[in-house]
Amino acid sequence: TAAVLASAAYRMALYQQAYGWTELRLYTFAAIGLLGAALAIFAWAVIARRMDYVLVPLVAAAAGAALAVNVISPSDYVARRNIERVLYPASLPEDASPGLDVRYLVSLGEGAFPALFELADRLPTPERSAVLPALRHATLRSRVAEGWQSWNLDRARARSIVLPAGSAG
Repeated sequence: TAAVLASAAYRMALYQQAYGWTELRLYTFAAIGLLGAALAIFAWAVIARRMDYVLVPLVAAAAGAALAVNVISPSDYVARRNIERVLYPASLPEDASPGLDVRYLVSLGEGAFPALFELADRLPTPERSAVLPALRHATLRSRVAEGWQSWNLDRARARSIVLPAGSAG
């Protein structure tokens, strides 16, 4: 099982290097890490003959993985890593796809908007000219007023950073 997990992590890393990040790839890496932690916990329990103590560490590992993924803000992380691919193409393998999928990055929603807004000026002209109109269009669609029950940090960051700039142009 450890060999299969290592192989899966290696293949996902190659795929990510060639094509860039997506939220699904990020969650897949997190799941591989969680399965690796679970495997280590079970190995410890078998060696220590303490199978009755497995549940708490497994729950803690799952909660830790979920917390870690949420803390890094998946949309923001994916957007920043994909923009970095365009800004620093020398770090990519020779056969990697260096393009920026603007439609996908905007589809990530409000979590990606601050990264797109902050880094758009550093992008080469073709990518910048695609990002800014798409970002303005997406922020105009996201202006729907909502109650406190639907508040989240990504939305608050997107509105405080992006909407003033989107409304000015």
